[in-house]
Amino acid sequence: MFNQWIKFWDVVLQSPQEFEWNTPSSIVLDFPNLALRDFGGDGDVCLFLPPQAGHNSKLEDWDKGQSPIQVALDAGFHVFMADWKPPDSDTKDFTLDDLIDYTEIVLDTLYSVYGKVILKGDCQGGWLAAILTARNPHKVKHLIISATPIDFHADDGLIKFYSQLFPMEFYEWLVCLGGGYYNGYFQLLAFHMLNPYKYFVQEYFDLWNNIDNDQFIDRWKHFHKGWFECPRDISGPLYLDIVKMFKYNPLVKGELIINGDVVDLSKINCPVDVLTGGKDHITTEHQSTNLENFIPINHIHINESGHIGVFQGAANLKTIWPKVYQGIR
Repeated sequence: MFNQWIKFWDVVLQSPQEFEWNTPSSIVLDFPNLALRDFGGDGDVCLFLPPQAGHNSKLEDWDKGQSPIQVALDAGFHVFMADWKPPDSDTKDFTLDDLIDYTEIVLDTLYSVYGKVILKGDCQGGWLAAILTARNPHKVKHLIISATPIDFHADDGLIKFYSQLFPMEFYEWLVCLGGGYYNGYFQLLAFHMLNPYKYFVQEYFDLWNNIDNDQFIDRWKHFHKGWFECPRDISGPLYLDIVKMFKYNPLVKGELIINGDVVDLSKINCPVDVLTGGKDHITTEHQSTNLENFIPINHIHINESGHIGVFQGAANLKTIWPKVYQGIR
């Protein structure tokens, strides 16, 4: 028992450190707020837009045998990814307009070299992908979004509740506390508070109950110490723009203005796949599927999936995602 306690606390108190990329890649474009990674491959170009939610982009290349990037490569695509950078003194004032600007440069570059692009956006990267497609419909061959809020006020999710509970001044105060940045550890705490029992209690009970299972411990450390507990700051203005998306729901109201132009989701004219999870406590089903109020969609609902599991769960990567990619023509 004593040795087990030592082992338990050794794992829990281990210092977080981001894990390395599993799939080889090269940086082909480098901007202040993102780097475009080329993972190689043949066939149609598929551009990954990872979650932009206070963590690094390596969730898309999680582990050998559980990598969304690798599944897309195996499906025969030439895979690129926007690898989001944490803000620094030069980018601390970047806004949503700036994020769109640089991501559109990426899209324009890929389109000019390869032709139409498949856009795959997960979580916060999904509404970014939808915005890009609405603004550049002639450059996108197929849009895939998973665990993605589009109608931020649909259903009664916890993020909707919290975004409505506090006034904008509260979120502005958080940015002030971070010295002009939204501190990544604030976001980590926010994720914990969406499911406090899971993150403060159950995760550690699970670790203790599997303390002699080295494979379980390796996976626990990979997630918690290699990714989840390694948050990144978000530039203050961008964070406040994202809060306004949740608080005021401008995307579906036709009130979202990017660089002087209103974003019109009805301009999306390519096939669209929308994937949702039945156990997703962050993005509810209709927050995603209400995109069908503007355009036809192909809805794929995965009953047993939580939020991250929709686009990164091992079982879904083996069964659901190959079928999604096979459907792209």
